Amino acid sequence: MTKLVLSILIALSANRAIAGDEGSPAAVQHRINLAAPGSVVTIPAGSFTWSQGITIGKAVTLQGAGQGITTIKNLSGHPLISVSCVRGSGARITALTLFGDHTLAISGSKTTAPYRVDHCTFDDGTVGQAILVEVSGNGPGLIDQCHFVAGAASEMIHNLGLGPEEASGWKDEVIPGSAFALYIEDCTFSKNPLTDKYFWGTSALQSYYGARTVMRHCVLNACQIDQHGTPGMIGARWWEFYENTFYTPIGMDQGEYFDLRGGSGVVFNNVTAGQNAKEGGGVINVRDENGDTSPRYLGRGINGRYSPVYLWNNSPTMRIGSGSSNVVAGRDFFALAERPSSLLRCQRASDTETTTYSYISFPYPHPLRNGANARRR
Repeated sequence: MTKLVLSILIALSANRAIAGDEGSPAAVQHRINLAAPGSVVTIPAGSFTWSQGITIGKAVTLQGAGQGITTIKNLSGHPLISVSCVRGSGARITALTLFGDHTLAISGSKTTAPYRVDHCTFDDGTVGQAILVEVSGNGPGLIDQCHFVAGAASEMIHNLGLGPEEASGWKDEVIPGSAFALYIEDCTFSKNPLTDKYFWGTSALQSYYGARTVMRHCVLNACQIDQHGTPGMIGARWWEFYENTFYTPIGMDQGEYFDLRGGSGVVFNNVTAGQNAKEGGGVINVRDENGDTSPRYLGRGINGRYSPVYLWNNSPTMRIGSGSSNVVAGRDFFALAERPSSLLRCQRASDTETTTYSYISFPYPHPLRNGANARRR
């Protein structure tokens, strides 16, 4: 048998093996490698267990047969799906159920196309302190109409910004209400189990390292939103949290709805449901990661300059309080009954600490949900 014939037979055998198990990571990776930008790579219906992950470095859609129909369990110890965003058009992950810790990791930058993750379920059962999705690089993106379930003290979405060694996320400009952020909308987050006396600080979202995050129109079942103020001016930079519902089940004490300890932003039109809606048991904690010295991390904008936090028209049962003596109402944060006509801002290079603006939120639903490339404003 000649070497050429032997090579052809080996290649045909490999292709038949891949085709015979279309839901394996090797088969899925093979189809991704062959796919042209703009293609849809499908994973068939079925329940799969992967001991290795896949990578996506092009503008393709990875699509399952639906939530609960295509399910993948992570036994790899690493992200099941790793996406590196590119310029042009964005990657999309849709119609999958992913079980386990660290199932999806996405990296991008200010110059890459916006990515989308939609109609997916991320579930780590009752295992504590799970991280389900990580995003990094401050690339624009959208996570919408997804379900997240994890155990006590989990941190379901991590927005890692530019990373722990990089402070440049505090030196570039932020435009409030722009597309250049991670958008999370119409998602549901649930601590598992919900029958518990305490919520154990379970977080739907944690942000760090110059991150920009918007969460809106979501339901948080016994979960909080946490924005870090990591020392070194590399905590969360900018956030917009509005029109979310925080549900606390009967018998549970949910101490906090928000733990805002770094950066700046707006928090408005959030409501409570369940036990805390009646008792007012939870707080919006506005504090400084630096402790009780000069406020260096909260209420700060470009290059660490003064840029206060604004909160308005949140449920009366969401008590607003400062966990730091150096964070002062009417200076570092403003708690208001209605949307202010003008807000102080120091987020752009041309801003001073007396610059004002009128906040306008980004269009909802996010234009990516209609197939648009939402790089605007």
